Amino acid sequence: MSPNLREQKRRATLAAIEEHASKLVADNGFDNVTIDDICQAAHISKRTFFNYVESKEVAVLGALPTPIAEECTATFVKQEHPDLLSALLQLSLDNFAAAISPGVDAGELFRRRKAILRANPELWLSRMATFNLLHDSIVRTAATYLEQHDSARQLRHLTPITEARLVVGITGTAMEVGFKTWFATPDATLTQLPDLCKQALADMRRLARTEGGDK
Repeated sequence: MSPNLREQKRRATLAAIEEHASKLVADNGFDNVTIDDICQAAHISKRTFFNYVESKEVAVLGALPTPIAEECTATFVKQEHPDLLSALLQLSLDNFAAAISPGVDAGELFRRRKAILRANPELWLSRMATFNLLHDSIVRTAATYLEQHDSARQLRHLTPITEARLVVGITGTAMEVGFKTWFATPDATLTQLPDLCKQALADMRRLARTEGGDK
């Protein structure tokens, strides 16, 4: 089997696991679905299941978010970013995109997962610690950038880490608004999500200028 065919098979298997796992749980409830049920629906062995995902939760809800790696931070800091807010938003979007498994209807899958989390708040709580680690890694990246690019500082009465928290708070809110807009639009595709987040950031800037009297 060629490397390309092997990769296509790998993607198809992972997509099948995530698709069947999320559908079974959406229809029957998280506690009423077993790994054996998922394997039977996806036509795979339990050994294959664990070769692709580490638990039922990961199969149903996807891999946990990964903090920004040190090499990514180094690359980000090395470059000049005239618009730091947009650059940090793009960094967050790229991190999100990297966690998406190819070969699935990601739009429908994410909507299904959101419904599962709403029905099982304990699952959401179990993931919050990892989301906080991701947030902290983006803050550290922003703070390191501000420390090494003094001209990028906008609030010199604050320390770089405090300014970084504010900057990442803005981009995080833009991500949240973009996601909520996307979820509220049933026919929106996943490819539209980045633009919705970027539009939210642009609207936040416009609102800040208006509130400050600069129209």
